[in-house]
Amino acid sequence: SIALNSAGNILVEGSPLNDQQETDEGTDEGDVKIYKYDGTQTGTLLTTISDFPDAGPYDIIADCAGNFYVLRFSPQTVQTNTRWLRKYSPTGALLQSWVVTNPNGWFASGGFGIIGQTIYIDDVGNNTYARIASADISGTTINVTTQTSNLPPYNATGSLFNQVMYMIGDMGSCASSIPILPEITIAGDSVLCNSNPITFTSTIANGGNNPLYQWYLNGQPIAGATNSSYVHNNPQNGDVISCQFTSSESCVDDPIAVSNSITILVSPGGVPLFDPVGPYCTGAQIPALPTTSNNNIPGSWSPPINNTTTTTYTFTPDLAQCSQSTTMTIVVNESLQSSFDTFVCKLPIIWNGIYVNQAGSQVASDTFQTSTGCDSVVFLNLSLASSPTIINKDSIVCDSLILNGKVYYNDTVVTTIFQSKAGCDSVIRNTNYQIIHFKLNLTANFQTISKGDMLELTTSGNNSYTVFSWSPTDYFPNQGANFQTFYPQESNTFRVKARSQGVCIDSASVFVEVLDPNTEVFWPNAFTPNNDGLNDYFGPIFSNPSAVTEIEFSIYNRLGQLVYISFKATDKGWDGTFKNKPCESGVYYYFINYKLKNGTKEFFKGDCQLIR
Repeated sequence: SIALNSAGNILVEGSPLNDQQETDEGTDEGDVKIYKYDGTQTGTLLTTISDFPDAGPYDIIADCAGNFYVLRFSPQTVQTNTRWLRKYSPTGALLQSWVVTNPNGWFASGGFGIIGQTIYIDDVGNNTYARIASADISGTTINVTTQTSNLPPYNATGSLFNQVMYMIGDMGSCASSIPILPEITIAGDSVLCNSNPITFTSTIANGGNNPLYQWYLNGQPIAGATNSSYVHNNPQNGDVISCQFTSSESCVDDPIAVSNSITILVSPGGVPLFDPVGPYCTGAQIPALPTTSNNNIPGSWSPPINNTTTTTYTFTPDLAQCSQSTTMTIVVNESLQSSFDTFVCKLPIIWNGIYVNQAGSQVASDTFQTSTGCDSVVFLNLSLASSPTIINKDSIVCDSLILNGKVYYNDTVVTTIFQSKAGCDSVIRNTNYQIIHFKLNLTANFQTISKGDMLELTTSGNNSYTVFSWSPTDYFPNQGANFQTFYPQESNTFRVKARSQGVCIDSASVFVEVLDPNTEVFWPNAFTPNNDGLNDYFGPIFSNPSAVTEIEFSIYNRLGQLVYISFKATDKGWDGTFKNKPCESGVYYYFINYKLKNGTKEFFKGDCQLIR
């Protein structure tokens, strides 16, 4: 590669073989040296570029200012982030570098050129076609995505090549086609504590040997301010300083360049003053604090605004050496939130005038205002009692039930409600009381019996029952029998006990007189049947009626009519009537035949006097 710069020097690329290295991919990479020749002496080394692929570069171009450009583009051995275009000064100093991207993987043989703000690169398509790719030079990245259609090939002959070639080995760039722009940047203090003089300096590029300067104050040229630096003797707050320079470079497109502007801030000093802010409630929108104080001191606040708690903020002036820092406390009053937990027996309820028909967390809320003017929100957490447990119970009571001062004689259901500590029904007990009126009876086949005779005792009751006790126990080996037969030896009271429904107990007794087997008979000689309870009947009175086994007792009137007859020793006797009519007073005649258990037979007759 070879190029001619504006000074008439020849720039040549050289890469001696002993500087090359073999990479893992098998391609030649080495240090590339750029030399300058003036035609009168040995070449002067300007710069060395390390690890350049394929013994490149294959092309070098120069602009009219003597700056030269080198392109690294080959896709065979370099990654995307190592493709670049570099601009060097006439002495070999690196001035600017651009990253070059090649998203389509095009292959360049080395030739490139620059016209205006566009770079042109050959694309040989791996020796299958020849095209020219192009891209804008702007910013810090050159994205190569545009190319022409195919260019015609050419036939190469000679000892090295003897084939059809698709290649553009070199491109020519007119030095004047590469834009040279004059640039100027100024620097100086922009913030002052007072109005002391300020010195502004300038830095230029492409200015030539004799650049011209003109400084400006607030857009107006400053008389006599035509040097590369300027001293502003009486700076005022808000002054704007800039500089315009004219390049003496012959190949610049436009020789005039304008610098950046610097606005002067003269701090008044002292303590920054601010209007108080707040108070606020938690979560309220707090506006940003002013960055310039009431007495025109600029600065910044820290920490960031916090609307959740009271915070002290510090204002730091932009020029801490000019002004003091100050603080401001913004009071944030708490917006209270609390919970009210309660327990209810049933729904719905009215809570603080609010209709609530469900249980759970935060089912309702009420808002109050605190003394600081902030809202206090109370959330209702409502728990609902579970349905009461219902217990149904049967109970048997004997004779009567006395409950809470009331007497029950018949079956009844009594409901008892048990409440929890919260006053809710927790257990409902329904007791079905069955009131048993159990009456046990005991009867004997004889109330009077002769000693040695068998006695029968029979139990009965108005409810089902179970006998569990007889007394005297000596007579009753079977204590659970409902019916007993035995031979009593003496007069006694016999008792029995029974239980009904397993609960109610009753007892019964009977007195049986046990007499000697022999008997005596007694006769009244008169009777007065007037129902006064005295001598109302006439008949034999046996001392032991049970000893009589057979008897015939008859009474006749004076006419011989039978007015009464009996066949039982236990009968009361004649009541003085005949055919249900009272008989007349007078004498009546009786006859009696009877037989005792011991076999003795007796016969008596006589008369009696009926007195009315």
